[in-house]
Amino acid sequence: MMVLNNQNALIRIFSRMVSCAFLILSCAACFLMPSIREGIMQMFMAAAYLCLFQSYQNREAKGIVYYGSLMLGLASLACPHILYFVPLIWLLMGTNLLSLSWRTWLASLFGLLTPYWIASAWLVYKDDFAPLITHFTPLLDFHFPIRIADLDVGIQLIFGLLLICALTGIIHFVRKSSYDSIRIRLLYGFFIWMDLFAIALMVFMPQYYDMLLRIIIINTAPLIAHFLALTNTKITNAAFFVLTGLILFITVYNIWNT
Repeated sequence: MMVLNNQNALIRIFSRMVSCAFLILSCAACFLMPSIREGIMQMFMAAAYLCLFQSYQNREAKGIVYYGSLMLGLASLACPHILYFVPLIWLLMGTNLLSLSWRTWLASLFGLLTPYWIASAWLVYKDDFAPLITHFTPLLDFHFPIRIADLDVGIQLIFGLLLICALTGIIHFVRKSSYDSIRIRLLYGFFIWMDLFAIALMVFMPQYYDMLLRIIIINTAPLIAHFLALTNTKITNAAFFVLTGLILFITVYNIWNT
């Protein structure tokens, strides 16, 4: 996340707020830390952003798009629900990254399929295709009616905190985006749409909170960091202290109950 911020200059002043916000929000959701598989997914998801953002305005960036999609494919091996994000990422490659062409789309497709090609070779050797079938069955595991209230209080608290941070960051960025370059506006649009989609999935698939909260944290950190780093009014200064107190309270609560 620090490299993602540095390479793309996500905040127009020198600031480490993106990586700091990511760390603070991750610590507030400390109950996520023991889950290694979802942590691996989160690392590959951030790495995918790092690669894909380098393809900005380059419809011939087949190599970097392949590696970014390879990161997504590896993330989906750990958590298959990452595949839900792929159509949205393709759309955002066309509208926000301005890098979508039939060549980069094919490179993206090959990148996504590469981990499964390697895994399938191992399954052929073992003559056992059951893991491949069971890997994709959770994709249809929706819960109706919505059962957010069934989650633990700590999970509800961190989800509410992330909602507050996401909405605050989105509203602030929409109001102040004219001060940023066109490139930064498009990159933040990428974060916003990915964040909103992850929040929607969290509502309909709360049983996968471990994965979805991590994706929400990746996308919310730059949004709230932009708000905290670039505002300096009495109201926003007060909001900073309120958010800090809220995060500290939720962190202590989750540590105490983990």
